[in-house]
Amino acid sequence: MFVALKNALYIVPKLIFLQISVIIVNYNVKYFLEQCLLSVLAATKNITAEVFVVDNNSTDGSLSYLKPKFTWVNFIENKTNIGFAKANNLALAKAIGNFILFLNPDTLISEYCIINTMAFLSQSNNRGATGIYMIDGTGNYLPESKRAFPSPLISLYKLFGFAKLFPNHKKFASYYLGHLPENENNEIDVLSGAFILIKKEVINKTKGFDENFFMYGEDIDLSYRIQKLGFKNYCFVENPIVHFKGESTKKNNVFYLKTFYKAMEQFVSKHYDAKASKAFAQFLKIGIWLRATIALLINFLKLAAPIILDISCLSISVAVNLFFAKYIYEISVNNYLLFITAAIFFTGYLLLNAITNKYLVSINIQKLFVNTVLCSLLTSAFILLFYHNSGVAFLWLQIALLFFLLRYTVSLRLIKAEMLPHYQNNPLHEQLLIVGSISEFNKVSNILKKNNLGQIITGRVSVTDNDSYLSVGLVNNLPLVVKNYPIKEIIFVASDALTYCKIINLIATLPRNMQFYFYNAKAGAIISSYSKNSSGQVIVA
Repeated sequence: MFVALKNALYIVPKLIFLQISVIIVNYNVKYFLEQCLLSVLAATKNITAEVFVVDNNSTDGSLSYLKPKFTWVNFIENKTNIGFAKANNLALAKAIGNFILFLNPDTLISEYCIINTMAFLSQSNNRGATGIYMIDGTGNYLPESKRAFPSPLISLYKLFGFAKLFPNHKKFASYYLGHLPENENNEIDVLSGAFILIKKEVINKTKGFDENFFMYGEDIDLSYRIQKLGFKNYCFVENPIVHFKGESTKKNNVFYLKTFYKAMEQFVSKHYDAKASKAFAQFLKIGIWLRATIALLINFLKLAAPIILDISCLSISVAVNLFFAKYIYEISVNNYLLFITAAIFFTGYLLLNAITNKYLVSINIQKLFVNTVLCSLLTSAFILLFYHNSGVAFLWLQIALLFFLLRYTVSLRLIKAEMLPHYQNNPLHEQLLIVGSISEFNKVSNILKKNNLGQIITGRVSVTDNDSYLSVGLVNNLPLVVKNYPIKEIIFVASDALTYCKIINLIATLPRNMQFYFYNAKAGAIISSYSKNSSGQVIVA
């Protein structure tokens, strides 16, 4: 009896005063989740909160890594991957906060994000739930912050790329509500599953996520049911969050296309009339087939891109140097000899790349150069040995040099356009700044050196006025520092002095072509993402 009374005295105050329950579903993103939890801890500092992490059978050691670090988190361990909807509902059944926040593990939220969104939602009884303004790892606005419900026509516009061609058109860009201003709080239809803040009374009436949805569509279905209850959905823009995204999403992946649009079809068949549902299904079958064909073609071209690029660069190099040989150097070159030597050069080049480099997966520029030199020497030796023609041997050295210069220059542009694999083991390939204290700078420098990346550090930006020794500028003048130095990448070290809120606000003032990395002294890795469609980068401490 005493024990029951003691438990009641503990639980009753929580039921009355617990303001928010945060629910995060994790699958194999432990380092992203680690910094997400650190940002949640900072955001719940002055409010009563409980946090649930539901792990869907991660294989990256998420639980063994995170449990000792975050003893205040309620971890729920699943033996299989039960999907997003079921995992959220598991924690929802245990949650007792007045508000529920469904949050993705690959997000960073600001210190005022939760308290301000709760205040926004509390301003009116008809406000049921709110999403939030989201940016990716490069600071670009994520259009899924504001979405409409998928009708057959709206889905068709998105499926065939009209939304991208006319991003601000009320009709063609209606899927992402492109006509709405990005920086204004708006009533919207669909809340992104990355961040949904909802009143407990509302989520109770909806009975949570529909577990028939395994992947994609759960947030759309929940948003629709919230509106059917007479509540409104909003996007709150005053405290943006970072949503790295892309860790498990590949937009040109055929499985993704099929799964995503199957979820759309499932949503329409559940909520729309039979006629609309049938029309939607027909649109989808045609659209998915076309998009899948395009996706397969794009994936093939991306896979074959290094070889196509090499053939093109070699052909140009041969043509240019052949012109010089005939009309400038007056070297006589036999076409048969040219064909043989080109075949030797390119065969050797491909074989060396296949042996020493992940040729079709990633690019190592040093190995690329070494392989070019070796193959040019091999080809020149062949010419000297069998044809005794030093002029042609010299010509091939020039061909190889021009080939490499062309390959390197074009590769840089294609990599930035995401049409070629990134450089192997070198996610940081531009000059960078580290924003933090001297001790934080030293710690990050050591991490980069450990990963053979220390040589590209340009300098440190100090966070406070009394910490400006050996810095290239103050954080408040970061846009000016970036303008004065050839900086393309910045590592932000989150701390009490440099809050997540300040970091996110700073990113908004910087050029959109920059790459941002995030670190916390309490975390085990530096994290980032090139874009919403790319895999996340992790540099382990």
